[in-house]
Amino acid sequence: MTTAPPGSPGATAKAYIAKLKPNMIEIDGPVTEITPPHFEEGPWLHKRGDLYYLTYASLDRATHRDEKVSYATAPSIHGPWTYRGELTGSGKYSFTIHPGIAEFKGDWYLFLHNAALTVGDQNGSIGRRAVTVEHLQYNADGTMRPVVQTEAGVSAPPPR
Repeated sequence: MTTAPPGSPGATAKAYIAKLKPNMIEIDGPVTEITPPHFEEGPWLHKRGDLYYLTYASLDRATHRDEKVSYATAPSIHGPWTYRGELTGSGKYSFTIHPGIAEFKGDWYLFLHNAALTVGDQNGSIGRRAVTVEHLQYNADGTMRPVVQTEAGVSAPPPR
């Protein structure tokens, strides 16, 4: 999966998916566009059960200045993709936010970045990103519960 940077003012980014050959450096088949609503950059694809999840940095340029994490689901890697909405708010002190998702010992985690890191007397900004991790929960229908970014992260018990 890759993103195409905007080519001109007002242009939007696009997301593409392609199968790779076993050597993991050559494309093996067609390249297909799968751009979901408000897609900006930083796509992350994972599968849980029979459902595929595409999380990504999203930006509604008409109403927002900061990226949030949105997601879409599909019964197949080829789609059709159903937009499910925003998963998080903006990253603290940062206009960018990119997701990563992993399962560990039966629990699911959402990795994000923000700009809350302070170096010396320099407050957070685009160049001082910090990685944070939060518990990720799924509803019975497969949708993901909204994630509120916290100061504690996974040092606090997961919500049940």
